[in-house]
Amino acid sequence: MATPPADVFIRTRGAVQTARRGLRKRAVTLPQPPYLDPATLQQRARVLADLGAIEHGRTFAALASRMAFSLLRTYGVAGAIRTLRNMNRIQRAMMPEGQLVGPLRQSAARRGARPLCVRRKTMR
Repeated sequence: MATPPADVFIRTRGAVQTARRGLRKRAVTLPQPPYLDPATLQQRARVLADLGAIEHGRTFAALASRMAFSLLRTYGVAGAIRTLRNMNRIQRAMMPEGQLVGPLRQSAARRGARPLCVRRKTMR
């Protein structure tokens, strides 16, 4: 699911403030939200990571290699492959459901509904 602030960040920072030519081209050619397929969502995540929005000073390649190393160290080769495959399956299964969350949240806010995560006062 895409948020308007993230899209504005990609368009402004990626198109204007970056010196890397390939990143600028990817930021400008990224389609407008909503992202209905996993490939476009993953492309958006790569651009955000390369712009430093996920973790400051780290590119997508650095984040992906660190995650792959951690998976290999934790699960071994077969477990890491299985985990990556399952991550892809889960993303594909959740994409249609995730697209409904934004409109539902917006319509609930218009009706004045309270969010589900409300802190309750604890009794002492």
